[in-house]
Amino acid sequence: HQDWFFVFSRLSVIRCWTLEVRCWKFDVGSSSFNLPLREDKIMKKFAFKTIRSRLAFWFVVLGLAPLFVGIVITYQQQVHSIEQETFDKLIAIRDLKVQQLENWLTERTGDLKTTATDNELTDLEKMIHKEHRDQTDLKIYKNILRILNRYLKNYDAYDEIFIINPETGIVEISTSSNSEGMDQSDNSYFTQPMKTRELFIKDIYYSKSLARNTMTFSMPIFCTKHVPHHIVGILVARVDLKNSLYALLQDRVGLGKTGETLIVNKEVLTLNELRWHQNAPLNLQIKTVPAVKASQGLTGIAESTDYCGEGVLAAYTYIPQTGWGFVAKQDLAELCAPIKSMMVNFLILIIGAMITILVIGFLIARTIAAPAIEMAATAGKMKKGDFSVKNRINGADELATLAETFNTMAESIESQEELREINDKITQTLVDAKDLPEFRINILKKLVAVTGSQMGAYFVLNRDTKIFEPFTSIGVTPGLLKPFDASTLEGELGMVVETKKTTRIEDIPEDSMFKFRTFTGTILPKEIICIPVIIDDVVSGIVSLSSIKPYPRKVLDIMEQPWTTGFGTALSNMWSNTETARLAAELIEKKYLVDSSSSAIGTCTLDGIMTYVNPSFLETWGFEDDSEVIGKPFPEFWMASEIFDEVMDDLKNKGTWSAEIKAKRNDGTLFDVQASASTVYDKNGKPIEMMSSSIDISERKKAEKKILEINQELQ
Repeated sequence: HQDWFFVFSRLSVIRCWTLEVRCWKFDVGSSSFNLPLREDKIMKKFAFKTIRSRLAFWFVVLGLAPLFVGIVITYQQQVHSIEQETFDKLIAIRDLKVQQLENWLTERTGDLKTTATDNELTDLEKMIHKEHRDQTDLKIYKNILRILNRYLKNYDAYDEIFIINPETGIVEISTSSNSEGMDQSDNSYFTQPMKTRELFIKDIYYSKSLARNTMTFSMPIFCTKHVPHHIVGILVARVDLKNSLYALLQDRVGLGKTGETLIVNKEVLTLNELRWHQNAPLNLQIKTVPAVKASQGLTGIAESTDYCGEGVLAAYTYIPQTGWGFVAKQDLAELCAPIKSMMVNFLILIIGAMITILVIGFLIARTIAAPAIEMAATAGKMKKGDFSVKNRINGADELATLAETFNTMAESIESQEELREINDKITQTLVDAKDLPEFRINILKKLVAVTGSQMGAYFVLNRDTKIFEPFTSIGVTPGLLKPFDASTLEGELGMVVETKKTTRIEDIPEDSMFKFRTFTGTILPKEIICIPVIIDDVVSGIVSLSSIKPYPRKVLDIMEQPWTTGFGTALSNMWSNTETARLAAELIEKKYLVDSSSSAIGTCTLDGIMTYVNPSFLETWGFEDDSEVIGKPFPEFWMASEIFDEVMDDLKNKGTWSAEIKAKRNDGTLFDVQASASTVYDKNGKPIEMMSSSIDISERKKAEKKILEINQELQ
């Protein structure tokens, strides 16, 4: 059969009961392990919590390996044998049932042929064509009815036998009086035998007159006295499906508790009663693979789902005599029950062996793993922040080396944690400062404290004189701190200005300004550390720290922490904020002066568009709000269109311009003004806008004109 190999391979990996050899899963304590076949995947699946579990696991693996291999081989052989027996059994049941169905059909055909060729039935010809029948015809009727009842009694597969008039299609004689006189001229069990003159099997159908499903066999009754033989009647035998065909199909010997057989027509409609579905005949359409293939005339075996959605193994074939598809099926769960039982037995064996080996393995592993467990406990305390704990070092093997490495690592982490805390404290000092003096004093105090220095000083660059001047100090002898010139790079501080990096000086010169006075005398420091404060890539300040003894490694590490980068940034931001506040105050003061000026002052872009006017401008020109002026070209307010080019040339070349010109008020009237303008430059000397100042000289012009007129009259 073409589907055997496919079904065999599928059943061997049934997920419900078949052991997957590809990957075993074990639970040891609280750890889970995966053991795939590929070695490169094994290590990725391990997730041991203790080395003791790891050792115990490998003891189990090594102990169970031979047993496991033997069990797997035996299991596969048994599975193959059980599967082969399952296939053979189901195919045998299918073939046996099909043979029984074919025999049943052959018996029904033989029954009908035997009845149709009974010589006494040929007497039908004497009465069948008469419209009015006499006593002789009545005797013939009773005799034929007796014969039909006898056959009905002898053949228990039928519930009715009747004869149809070949000319009218009317039921003439029937073992059921209710059927006599019924017109069956359109029924296929009448028309087909009349057409083919052969036996006809009408497939299972629903009879309205009987109100149930039925099936009929029919064939012509020929006259044997004339040649050629003509049809004298159509013999029809109606099958009792429940007590014959259905009873045969419901015999489920060998199919267990879940198996059954079923037949379907070409439309894949169920024709017989089912085990798990009520009222299935002619009502349930089964579209599963075995049923469809069987209805298409194919033979085979396949794993599929049945009409209930359950996984089944089904053997199917085709019965050409009736066009039926036949399926014998059984649930996979039941078929594979022996495999499941065998798997359980094997698992019990494996678990028993595993427990035995596990106990032995743990006893051995506990001794081997004790040093590693102690190191794990120490690492756990370190994880919680306790870096003072140390591992005991016993021996000189790999575990002892590992313990020593752990101790070194703990010391390093403890040191890094201390440095982080110091870095946070210094950073917080940078954040908390509110102004530059406070910032400089606080940062010096904090650095002296965290480094253990005895002396410290903060020098600030005077940007005008380029001289570093001492701003504040701690522990330094008064009078020794002197300014130094940044341009000459003198002394230990000059090195910091040159390199712009934190500098450590160990060989202190005798003339150093850092000297520590004690009650016993003045002491020269052993080391000096100078930290540059860089703003806009310029050393704007220097923090100098000194100690009367060499600085430990921790202090040098402090100097390499991130706060040193943020030192200059924080000071730059604070200096910028201070400078911004100063400039803002100056701008406010200047704006106040401009706004309160009696002169009409205005500014415009280099293209001549007004950008600002003061209140005097609005009053002089007669405007109520500066929105009426801003955004408009300045020639609208000064009658300077004729001299525009002259004005722009003077502003461009000289930077200033001044003249008496006419101005135009908001109401359109003209008046005389003394106007002057100048170009405004940015810090790089680039022109950015123009500013003008105007004074109303109308009254002066009128007075001058009046004086001129009086002088002319006097002359």
